[in-house]
Amino acid sequence: PMNRPIDILRLSTDELGWKLVGGPRRHDVDLYFVSSRDELEECLKVLRPGQLVSKLPGAHEVCAKLAFSALLGVAARLHPERFGFWPRTWRLPDESSDLAAFLAPEHRGAKRWVIVKPDDGSQGDGIFLSRSMTDVMSRLAHRPSQQVAVQEYLSCLLLGGCKWDARIYVLVTSVDPLECYVSHEGLARFCVESYCPPTDSNARSVCAHLTNYSLNKLHAHFEHNNDPDNGLSGTKRSLSAVLRELAKASSESATELPTKSSAPPRFNEAEFWFRVHRLVGASMAALLPTLRERFVAAQRR
Repeated sequence: PMNRPIDILRLSTDELGWKLVGGPRRHDVDLYFVSSRDELEECLKVLRPGQLVSKLPGAHEVCAKLAFSALLGVAARLHPERFGFWPRTWRLPDESSDLAAFLAPEHRGAKRWVIVKPDDGSQGDGIFLSRSMTDVMSRLAHRPSQQVAVQEYLSCLLLGGCKWDARIYVLVTSVDPLECYVSHEGLARFCVESYCPPTDSNARSVCAHLTNYSLNKLHAHFEHNNDPDNGLSGTKRSLSAVLRELAKASSESATELPTKSSAPPRFNEAEFWFRVHRLVGASMAALLPTLRERFVAAQRR
């Protein structure tokens, strides 16, 4: 299996007919591939006009959970009409009092649940659901200085009774002027266990609520899928196959769609991509000032 970045890079360059060279930084290459911030810093020191590099200065920082939520939160307050997709979000410990008010006991009847994500976490590590501020603080007590992003836990659009998410890839080729491209093929990640709205008894069922591959692959019912045209089985599926199945399910039966979902009663792929493009445009607009600032600073160095 191809697990290393260099394996994927070699596969891509072979398909494109490009020549892959290694060793020290060279002046005769068109594109530098870097996989870390340190490599990017070194590459920027020798980058010549006309040469490209695979990472944007500042991209790693703005995509961290707390920084990203701060930038999107500011944009949502200034332009709520463009950021209706952004759920209520709190950054702890700075906004603990606001979260406590949202989870106050008098609101328990409203079944308010939140999802808590460590800023420095990855692969599902440290993520949990809660409906009580006391519970949140208790579960974070072992790391009192830890910064976390907390978001309102939303109802889900299901397929086959399972929660899933779409990993959609955006290529940013320039920040001044902004230029980016959305890939219409992506990855759909599915939970192994069937979804039920969170309760005190099932909130710790991570393979029903979290789509992270690193968690679901350890489940006894994990199923691998090697067929990009199969949108009905496997924890990882091609997005195009899943969208076809979603359209089929929505046209044949309403049972696959949650009754309180804001999704249209009949799935329309063209409308889906239209909304994705708007979401990407709004998100990039929120990140752009910081990305431009980092880009200018990198050029000066």
